[in-house]
Amino acid sequence: MNGGAEEKRRYKRFAVEGIHGNILFSSDIRIVNISLGGAAIETSRRLNIGSGYILKLEDKGRVFSVKGKVMWAVLEEGIKSEHGEVVPVYKVGVQFTDIITEKTTELIDFIDSHKKGIDERLTGIRFKITSPDRATLSHPYTYTVKKISLGGMLIESVRSFLVGDVFPMELFLPTSKLICFRGRVASCAGGACIEDMKHYDVGIEFMDISEECRKNLGEFVSALR
Repeated sequence: MNGGAEEKRRYKRFAVEGIHGNILFSSDIRIVNISLGGAAIETSRRLNIGSGYILKLEDKGRVFSVKGKVMWAVLEEGIKSEHGEVVPVYKVGVQFTDIITEKTTELIDFIDSHKKGIDERLTGIRFKITSPDRATLSHPYTYTVKKISLGGMLIESVRSFLVGDVFPMELFLPTSKLICFRGRVASCAGGACIEDMKHYDVGIEFMDISEECRKNLGEFVSALR
């Protein structure tokens, strides 16, 4: 954790149970069309039908994100990359699952400022839009926390990670507080095999935590003492 002995000296670690979080694996996408109920996108990743994802749109300093579920996916074509490799292109239908009043207003504003055409459909109107500065789709990968401190944590995972990799992450505290941060992989060691599946102990260093999240984390760790 935190790269080794320095973090161990600075922060006391506490063993915990029943605490989980998500690592958010992201990939760039292209928006084909969008409505208040969902969007059609193009991506080079094969997405699982029925799985949940987070669509994030960034434009002119504004960020909008919404949760969605993949309803259908079709392999449309393959294109050659600059290195000559054939990259698949999937067209995917995503249904939004957490549109509430505040998010609806934000989504209407986004569509209104980017629309350039309309697709008439029985299920409603979908708008073709100009491309935002960046559009990404994130897939949450759940991990279990074994130990935690103010500087980082030790998690258990069924997949291995490369030391030095950095990912957007979420941590769900028993206090119903959500901690959002970037996590740097400080260590990764193979652990026990459970049901013929190898588990890994992964040390994560907390990075880029907001003041509010750091305060909530501090209160939780203090309670463990």
